[in-house]
Amino acid sequence: MSQFILCKSTKNLENYNYVKLIHYAENKRFLSKVANELFNDDEMKDVWLMPDIDNLFTLVQRQYGMVPFEETDVYLQLSKIYDLSETIILWYCSFYQDLDIVNTKEQFLNEVQKSIYCPSGMCECYLHVVK
Repeated sequence: MSQFILCKSTKNLENYNYVKLIHYAENKRFLSKVANELFNDDEMKDVWLMPDIDNLFTLVQRQYGMVPFEETDVYLQLSKIYDLSETIILWYCSFYQDLDIVNTKEQFLNEVQKSIYCPSGMCECYLHVVK
C-alpha cells in the first residue's frame, strides 16, 4: 500500500512534483472518491496530489540518524507546501476518514516527523491540516 497526500492550493505546485488530481490517471477512482469526500465540488479544480510521497517518506526513514529531519526532502517539501496550500491531507492505504487535525506548520511538521520515525517502523501518517 501507499502513503498519499492531497492538498488544496490555488498556486501552481508543479515545481514541487505535484500534479492536479483531475489530470492524474493512476488510482483515479479511489483518489477521486477520497477527494470528493474531503473537498467540495468548487474546490476540486485546486486539488493537487504528490504521487511519490510514499517513496520520499521511505527515503527519509532510511536516513534516520544520518540526516537531521529539517534537512530532508520531506521536511523541505512539506514546509513549502504548507505555505502554499489552504488544506493538506495525508493518509496511508485506505484509512482517510479519521485523521488527526493540526492547525499550525510546527504541529504539522512535528507530526510528520513522529510518523516517519515511529518505533514500529510503520511510517504511516494520518493528518488533516486545517488553517
